[in-house]
Amino acid sequence: MPYHGVRGDFLLGLVREGSAFSVEEQNGFWVLSLPQGSFRRRIALERGTRELQRRQVRRCVFPEHFPQQTWFARRGIEGVDVLPLLRKKAGEWVFAERQARGLAGSVAVFAEQLNGDVEGALHLLLKRIGSVSLPPLRGAEELQRELLRESGAVLRLLPPRLFAAQTLLDFSRCAAAGEALTLRMGESELPCFTLPAEVAAEFPAHTNRAQLAAALWELGRLETKVIGLKSGM
Repeated sequence: MPYHGVRGDFLLGLVREGSAFSVEEQNGFWVLSLPQGSFRRRIALERGTRELQRRQVRRCVFPEHFPQQTWFARRGIEGVDVLPLLRKKAGEWVFAERQARGLAGSVAVFAEQLNGDVEGALHLLLKRIGSVSLPPLRGAEELQRELLRESGAVLRLLPPRLFAAQTLLDFSRCAAAGEALTLRMGESELPCFTLPAEVAAEFPAHTNRAQLAAALWELGRLETKVIGLKSGM
């Protein structure tokens, strides 16, 4: 039975390399197959763009290192945004990148306000590290007391200039760099997302795994806990 997403529509597309042109529904996506060859490719791109637009597709999962992604963006079809999923996995991202680089030491989190993503990252980091620095944001003192009472974890409230951390996780993309490792939302090299083998097998091997993971999570087909994350190094 076809999967129709959380709203019963097909607003997500998936582009793959193929031997012939086609547009069909598969696994909850409108799948566009593009043939090889420069002349055939140009015709297929123009036709495929129209077909996706006709089906109200505005975002797509593309192949890795897909050279024509800009072509689609100029015509109103963007790549699936990975940032919302990355924010949910931010704490795991820190550990993956630190492990890959052999880093230890202190961690600081910079944000302009507390929200569920920031608090989720703090809980995970404090569970494994025990002490994390954070600016004195609104609501931070209450969170600090709650964490100390529940787990004995120390949330250090400091102005960013006093962080002196080995690793900085920046949710705002405006903190000053200088730490041994600075991870900025939307600016740093993306980590590698991994999917359960049975899910990955449903899609072409060269599909952009970060975009695919974000799309499947958005559609409600995958929970964040089953999406793996490795360093992008």
